[in-house]
Amino acid sequence: MAPRQPPAGWTWHHAQEPGVMQLVPRVQHAPGSIFQDVLHPNGRGGYSIWGQ
Repeated sequence: MAPRQPPAGWTWHHAQEPGVMQLVPRVQHAPGSIFQDVLHPNGRGGYSIWGQ
C-alpha cells in the first residue's frame, strides 16, 4: 500500500478510473499547469467523480 504522504515535490492525483491513485509532480498538478486538461478533463478530476 502506498504511503499517505507523498515524497517532497509530488502529490497524489485521483485518476478518472475509480480507485486509481497516481503519484504526479506537484508542478504538473498545480492550477495553471499545461497538464491541467490532461489530469482534469472538462475541469473535473477523479476526486469529483469517485473520491467523495
